[in-house]
Amino acid sequence: MKTIIDWNRVSTALEEVNTPNLNVIPDNIVFNNDIDIVIGILIKPIRSVVKRCQRKVPVNSDRRSLPAVVRKLIRAKNAALRRASAYPTLEYRSLARVLHCEVKARVREVKNENWSTLMEEIT
Repeated sequence: MKTIIDWNRVSTALEEVNTPNLNVIPDNIVFNNDIDIVIGILIKPIRSVVKRCQRKVPVNSDRRSLPAVVRKLIRAKNAALRRASAYPTLEYRSLARVLHCEVKARVREVKNENWSTLMEEIT
């Protein structure tokens, strides 16, 4: 399992935190033990907010993972686009356009497969 933290929610939640314990912190700290206590007082609300704003997800649920074939196709398309930009011939532009359409179609297929898999898991 992997932990994902929604930092926008953390930021919003920290703005709304009511911390009366922070008023207890003395102005002058003399002993090392007092430093540890103050650090604990400061960290406790932050730790609780972060804990509320995190969730655990399976490691393999990375939404950016694409099959190796599609990644290879994307690399080929990017190379063709760079080539067409450097040497603007009809042949290079046509190849880039064909690869772009192919990548678009394959990514759509992968998304549909992922969606179908998710729906099967839910039902």
